[in-house]
Parts: sequence; C-alpha cells; structure tokens
Amino acid sequence: MAVALSAVLAQGQSQAQLAKLGAFFTIVGDTLNLYALQPSQTGRAGTALSLADNL
Repeated sequence: MAVALSAVLAQGQSQAQLAKLGAFFTIVGDTLNLYALQPSQTGRAGTALSLADNL
C-alpha cells in the first residue's frame, strides 16, 4: 500500500518536490515512532493515537 501511495504522489512532481515530500513523510514516520515509544501519552496526541487504533 505504501509503494502504491508513493507512486501516485510522485506522478508529475519535480525532483525538488519529491525531496520535500520524502523529508515530510520521514518526519511523520519518526514522530509516529516516538509516540509508539510513549503509549501513555495524554492530550491531543494521545487522543489522536487512540482514534488511530480504531482504524
């Protein structure tokens, strides 16, 4: 699924735009991994993570 999404997002993008998208999703992934290390997180992030568990 991730490869298919990447292919769709890459269509029509320049190398610079692809680099920005790559950096953005790297930050998103790193942040999600940090949240996973702290499952007792409270507040908005904790709520968002709880909602994501139900997907």
